[in-house]
Amino acid sequence: MLTRLQLQNLSKSNPDKLFELYSALEFLVLYAQDQIDELKAEIKELKDQKNKDSHNSNKPPSSDGYSKKPAPKSLRSKTGRKPGGQPGHKGCTLTRIENPDEIVIDIPQICVACNGNLSEAENDGYETRQVLDIPPLQINCTEYRVQKLKCSCGATTSGVFPENVTESVQYGPNIQSMAAYLKVYQLLPYQRTSEIFKNLFNVKISPGTLHNMLQNCAAKLEPVYNEIGLMIAGSKVVGFDETGIRTNGELQWLHTAVTNNLTHYTPHAKRGQAGIQASEILTGFTGVAMHDGWASYHRFDCEHALCNVHHLRELTVFKEAGQEWADDMIALLIKIKIDVEQAKQQNLDQLDTARITDLERQYLNIIQAGYSLHPPPEKSDKSKRGRVKNSPERNLLKRLDEHRKSVLRFMHDFDVPFDNNLAERAIRMMKVRQKVSGCFRSFNGADIFCIIRTYIASLKKQGYSIYAALQLLNQDTLQTVNLSA
Repeated sequence: MLTRLQLQNLSKSNPDKLFELYSALEFLVLYAQDQIDELKAEIKELKDQKNKDSHNSNKPPSSDGYSKKPAPKSLRSKTGRKPGGQPGHKGCTLTRIENPDEIVIDIPQICVACNGNLSEAENDGYETRQVLDIPPLQINCTEYRVQKLKCSCGATTSGVFPENVTESVQYGPNIQSMAAYLKVYQLLPYQRTSEIFKNLFNVKISPGTLHNMLQNCAAKLEPVYNEIGLMIAGSKVVGFDETGIRTNGELQWLHTAVTNNLTHYTPHAKRGQAGIQASEILTGFTGVAMHDGWASYHRFDCEHALCNVHHLRELTVFKEAGQEWADDMIALLIKIKIDVEQAKQQNLDQLDTARITDLERQYLNIIQAGYSLHPPPEKSDKSKRGRVKNSPERNLLKRLDEHRKSVLRFMHDFDVPFDNNLAERAIRMMKVRQKVSGCFRSFNGADIFCIIRTYIASLKKQGYSIYAALQLLNQDTLQTVNLSA
């Protein structure tokens, strides 16, 4: 470190050397400033990530951890109703069975007053109580015998076994239906499904046999699976979503497409356009695709609608940071949602034109206010190539601006929902399945699961009994089930 006197002497004796020192110092200062700026940006990004949880981002609640959580801040507006059953709600309690399966009568023998014999006493009515219970569980074995008859001509003629009885010993359709119900609907792993059959019915079914049952079930359902895909592709509004699934130790993707009455699942190795195209639902689709804004969906030539619950969560981050424009946008989106719901209650099919114009004006004003606070970033180092990274706030503002028609489509078309909750609910059960049963052992296993789950998820939306529908399938009477959209 040079002293003041040394610097003065150096300026007189060797000014060039002093200039070199000054230039080197200036470079170090600029370099240090760049490093400080990068570290500040990295610290901010890490803080933003740390402050995000399920209430202000798309992270699942399971990622919040077990630390003490803040009071929940629901994005739903208060209805003013008290918790619990509402007036007019039908109670759900045990009801008496009109024709019980078994009647047990207790006849008194001695009078409680005089100890007299009541064998010849007059019947004075009954007081009844009913107990609902499960009968003893046991496997029913049916043996089919075909008789052989020898004709006088010398030829022997045998009877014919039922078409579905092909082995010397085999499992019947009810066991196969129960296996599909437990594995695909209740999402149990193979080992626990085997344990249920052993514990309840005292029959040992190996995981390999269970897999064969599901494979046969999926083979029968493949035409129905394809038909559901075609029905969804012809719908006006379809919700799309995707989630990661582990298959044979690798990351794969499960894509879903849903309507109010139908659900379709497709497994694929890719998340993007190739994976979305695998179901062929968006190929030639002419309706409205509702999704969360994933860029691959925008590559399909159809009308789009963006999930506004995603926007509300992202806006919440900036609102909690004190940014007024984000608070205003949350309030506006919720206000538009309420206006649409009230219009629907009045049996209207659109909002007043003047009202739409006013709401769109407010929307653009809020975006402009956000832009003024978050201008485009300037490139500090001209030598670096490529675009400068926008702030998260500006990225959200650009999406709300450039895709405002898709964001506000629910305001113009009442058939389009405010959010993509239908698709997200379909995806949520797949995450539950992964937590309960773990990964798929093979891509074939994932495909089998998706075919059967597509069938039962669609039937559930239409009010069918899942187990009864699986029984129809395994009794080869599938045509009695209506799968109309």
